[in-house]
Amino acid sequence: LGVYYSQKKHYIESYDSTKLALFGFEDALPGDDLNLYQYSRTKTATTQNYIEMPLLVKYEYKMLEFFGGPYFGFMIGAKTVESSESNVPLLQTIDINSFDETGVITAFLPPKYAYEINESSSVKNLKSLDFGLRVGMAIKSEIGLGLRGSYSFGMIDYRTNDNQSTKQKYGYTQFSIFYELPLK
Repeated sequence: LGVYYSQKKHYIESYDSTKLALFGFEDALPGDDLNLYQYSRTKTATTQNYIEMPLLVKYEYKMLEFFGGPYFGFMIGAKTVESSESNVPLLQTIDINSFDETGVITAFLPPKYAYEINESSSVKNLKSLDFGLRVGMAIKSEIGLGLRGSYSFGMIDYRTNDNQSTKQKYGYTQFSIFYELPLK
């Protein structure tokens, strides 16, 4: 039994491509090798901070210790960083400003390159409770110094909208060095 601070992260990366709409002139452009697509990439990293309380059963054999049981985590905060990047190879190759000095054409085109970062500390769409099972083992010396390793299996989807076909659960490994104080 104990109380721990835990930080859990998950990453999502998505790609998209869209053909440029050039006012109906895209088919009239010369050359079959013109790349008329806009490419986009979005990376999202979410960090969730928890206070965790495991309820573990422990079995000791000589210098080895085996343990397992449920854990409960209560989210105390979250941070999401999303970066979006898009580029249009055609517009990076052709300088449209050289024949569109008024900017009328370029006003209707996407930028040739764009990069944007957004940060949020919203916990919207994230469940405030995490629950799962933890199993592990430890080895300790006669003086109380030891090494512990465990694996935690998340049992519930960490998103509030868990009606999706793919469940997203946490699964993570922990390693620690510890010292047990002799209490007599």
